[in-house]
Amino acid sequence: MSDLLNDLQSALGDAYRVEQELARGGMSRLFLATEASLNRRVVIKLLPPEMVSEVSAARFKQEIAVAAQLQHPNVLPVLAAGSSEDLVFYVMPYVEGESLRQRLQSEGKLPIEFALRILGEVADALAYAHQRGIVHRDIKPENVLLLQDHAVLTDFGVARAVEEAREGGRLTEVGIAVGTPGYMSPEQAAGEQNLDARSDVYALAVVGFEMLSGEQPFTGGTPQSVMAAHLTQEPRPVSTLRPDTPGPVVDAIARGLAKDPTARYQTSGEFRDALRAAAAPAQAGRAAKRWRLAAGVLAAVVVAFLALAYWPRGYHVEGDPRRSIVFFPFENRTGLAENDYLEEASMNLLGLAVGHWEDMRVYDDERTSSLMRRRRLESAADVDFDAARDMAMDARVGTFVLGDIRSERDSIAVEAKVHDVATGERIATEIVRAGAAADPRSLFDSLAARILDVSGAPTGEVPGLTAQTTRSLEAYRSYLVGIQALQLLEIDSARAYLERAVEIDSTFPLAYMRQVDADGWAGLERTDPQTRRELIAKVQRYSETLPPRYRMLSRFYSAYEAGQYARAREITEQLIARDSSDVEAWYQLGEAHFHDAATNFP
Repeated sequence: MSDLLNDLQSALGDAYRVEQELARGGMSRLFLATEASLNRRVVIKLLPPEMVSEVSAARFKQEIAVAAQLQHPNVLPVLAAGSSEDLVFYVMPYVEGESLRQRLQSEGKLPIEFALRILGEVADALAYAHQRGIVHRDIKPENVLLLQDHAVLTDFGVARAVEEAREGGRLTEVGIAVGTPGYMSPEQAAGEQNLDARSDVYALAVVGFEMLSGEQPFTGGTPQSVMAAHLTQEPRPVSTLRPDTPGPVVDAIARGLAKDPTARYQTSGEFRDALRAAAAPAQAGRAAKRWRLAAGVLAAVVVAFLALAYWPRGYHVEGDPRRSIVFFPFENRTGLAENDYLEEASMNLLGLAVGHWEDMRVYDDERTSSLMRRRRLESAADVDFDAARDMAMDARVGTFVLGDIRSERDSIAVEAKVHDVATGERIATEIVRAGAAADPRSLFDSLAARILDVSGAPTGEVPGLTAQTTRSLEAYRSYLVGIQALQLLEIDSARAYLERAVEIDSTFPLAYMRQVDADGWAGLERTDPQTRRELIAKVQRYSETLPPRYRMLSRFYSAYEAGQYARAREITEQLIARDSSDVEAWYQLGEAHFHDAATNFP
């Protein structure tokens, strides 16, 4: 073992056993090690000795500690950081697989679908970090690891940590650049210190250009010439090197590579959404092809026949209009991007809470999102009163709820406005408040109880929303992203986020339920039936806290998987009797009929 490895082992003590050096680069040397307490492999990243004299170890660890707070399925977490004399290091999980750089070196141009998925996953990770005030500053293929063909972004905060830890400002004098010239934004190449999310957007667009074309947009004989090109030259359209690149993808990459930061996507979330929109048509076509192969044309015919025969026509509400309700996303007016997820969560959580009452018909959040997409309404801010009322009429419910989420000093306030669909009259306004640091799900528990009182439902105890969903807010957020991807037929992304949700909380029934759906669309019910059976068993095991509709769906999955198609049909018919507009129930009824080879329909 070399002197450096011996010194590193001494610094690590008994916690880790250093095995070998893996690689070295401008800002780190990588060592493979085993964590003794858990017997798991890790990577130790060590600052080069020539850098250590120029940085403050305490400041470095402080900056790394900020990055260590990131918890996202596409971010490789930091496990520990430390220093000893002239050694400064941090510890990350070892990922079996390869880096995006290695994939590019072996394949050159990458398949367009794969490239867009990886770009979207990295953009989503960046959006998450940017919402927390963390800019990566060194996006490049070497820092994107491929785990089962999904992106895991590494080295978060390292460039910032090095930059902030500089004591003498002499890093460039010893030949170490903070950042990588081929991927630097023009403002980073110009030496600006106050970089924001748009700099990461530019670097990710460079990575996208390289994945699609096999080349970087700018090259040169020296790092200085490359940086100068980023500052002064316009890149070629990626289509000049890859003619089959779809037009919307070409436009998205070009906008990401704009010299002026104000002309780029202003957030990584915007870039991610543009990439998803560009990929959606092709993915939808492939998903439809998988459906035809998996279930056959007959199942689609059955669904269409049943829907045409039994679907209610014209606006009308069966029974008490206060016993049928739809929740639209509550607008985030806190000014904090980290609360954006509450827009989607508000529909999901209120629907779950109110859905426990047997005499309440709740138009679930997934169908509501579909209503919005058909009208090209992308967020809560797009849903005004008239649009909400029109959609509520389409949903054939008697009550609709709009709302918003606000900051009030050190508190958060959630306001719900309850309306009658037929008249448009506002029935009630309900406001709940809690400390800004509180789990927001408790707010929606309280709000649902008040709305139930307004709607005349019986009082009683129902499981809290934490019990219905998950103990982990991070798992819940991953679940929300997963179901959004599933609705857009982004099957691979949906599966990744849903798998992440159940990795965090292995008792999360809704995530297991949607994993069953995602795996079905991916065709895994045929290629991996054992995994599907295990998922369905977990849905059954943990579904007792869910509203009746979801418990009935879990029983459907069990009957269907066991080949009890008559029982499966009976369950879906009960669901349709409860709510004749339940699209999922109609779909599953068609599946059960098709697989039972039934010829007599109800």
